[in-house]
Amino acid sequence: MSDRGVSNYFEILGESPRPWLDEDKLKSRFLELSAPLHPDKMVSASDAQKDEAGSRFAAINQAYQVLRSPKDRLHHLLDLTSLKLNDVQKIPPGTMDLFMEIGQVCRDTDAFLELKNKETSPLMKATLFIKGQGWSEKLEVLQQKVSEKRISLESTLKAQNGLRTINQIQLKSKPWKIPTAR
Repeated sequence: MSDRGVSNYFEILGESPRPWLDEDKLKSRFLELSAPLHPDKMVSASDAQKDEAGSRFAAINQAYQVLRSPKDRLHHLLDLTSLKLNDVQKIPPGTMDLFMEIGQVCRDTDAFLELKNKETSPLMKATLFIKGQGWSEKLEVLQQKVSEKRISLESTLKAQNGLRTINQIQLKSKPWKIPTAR
């Protein structure tokens, strides 16, 4: 627990506090730590050992659930620090425009699909098929933009891992013992 009453999920999973974590490595670490504590593995343990294992299992599971989501991980990282950021809810530049574009194209596509589904004439269906290909292309372009934005944001998070300020953040928390198989 930190001074602020927040468990240090990075410490629980044996990770250094940073904005970007490799999801596959994080999952492997979670499975490695949680497997020996799983209730099915504790059948012959005493009640006290079962309770201890259950508490640790729950803490490891909670840590994994938070750290696997980039948004939750960043919020947790901020919770662990004394940093007060007023603009945590702000989104990166250009993202709102992209959301607006996506919303408009989705509404227009839904209207087109509704019109297409109501059409009964084979000739009109063929005409609408050609228009549908145009909508498909527009959606593919948007999908590419979203993918590029995601890659850009992931790169930004990865770059944040190397900043000295992240490494120098003072995290005051209770030491967490990594469970060992018994």
